[in-house]
Amino acid sequence: MRIFGICVLCLVAGCSFTSRHSAADGVRGQVVRPEILTAGGTVRIIPFSPGVRAAASEELDTSAVIMVRGIMDGLNADGRRFQVQDVGDSAEPDLMITGYIQRMGTSGGWKRYVGGSRRRFVDVQGKVCDRKGNPVAVFQHRVQARYQDMSQQDLMLKVGRDIGEFLVRNY
Repeated sequence: MRIFGICVLCLVAGCSFTSRHSAADGVRGQVVRPEILTAGGTVRIIPFSPGVRAAASEELDTSAVIMVRGIMDGLNADGRRFQVQDVGDSAEPDLMITGYIQRMGTSGGWKRYVGGSRRRFVDVQGKVCDRKGNPVAVFQHRVQARYQDMSQQDLMLKVGRDIGEFLVRNY
């Protein structure tokens, strides 16, 4: 009976090897005013702040800056519709992207002892506002990957690119 239990445990733990990356259906959100995204213009991306379930740390600050780079890559993927402004630029942008990193870390530490794998995960939510502060779009995104397959920096770049592509897609 013990051998049967151990076999079932190994089978269940081994199933975690089949899924390497999970984007959880991509970026979820709603574009309230698509005509503004269609027009393009200047965009200022504010590095995301720690959310309710994320502790402020140097690692989170660094990850937020890396995610800004990913958003810039995603926005510039379709050409030159958006021009990304530096935070220090004094000119007022057409759009501003802000948000929160709700959770960031690793999960499944105990799985490595029974044949499974640890996972990195990131939960973010944010919004795009126009010059007057009115919302243009809201979004949230959860990404996870096997610990061995992606570094935290690569995961944050992926999150940023996904958000940028969400804002450019179909608009």
